[in-house]
Amino acid sequence: MSNTAWLTKKEVANYLKRSTRTIDKWIKADFMPKGIYKMGRPYWSAQQLDKWMMKNISPKEPANKNLR
Repeated sequence: MSNTAWLTKKEVANYLKRSTRTIDKWIKADFMPKGIYKMGRPYWSAQQLDKWMMKNISPKEPANKNLR
């Protein structure tokens, strides 16, 4: 079993320096990974987010301005 720390949506928003509403928009637009759901709430690992950010040229600024 891994010792992965799981981040809540609020922690992810802080990690990415964005609002939780922006995280919701990115998830809905399939811009970022949906995470795993535990008890009906999404969780992400920091490793998963880092890997996702490396694949995107500019994860903080999506090409579609409606995603901000």
